[in-house]
Amino acid sequence: MRYCDIYCAEEKYVSLFLTLFLCYTELLSTYWNIGKIIVEHEQGNNDRADYGKQTLKQLSKELTKETIRSSFK
Repeated sequence: MRYCDIYCAEEKYVSLFLTLFLCYTELLSTYWNIGKIIVEHEQGNNDRADYGKQTLKQLSKELTKETIRSSFK
């Protein structure tokens, strides 16, 4: 195997790595901005959406019922 072959193969892997890294960075930025838009506009800068509070209350009630039922079995 010649030096040029090794260098060309290495150059391809570096190029592939950089391309994947840039794609990952772009995806991360996109998802971050989507989350930012959701919090700022849809939730009015609240930490949680209003429906989340109701969901947590309902789950808490259901888990409490399950815990009571399982303790009597």
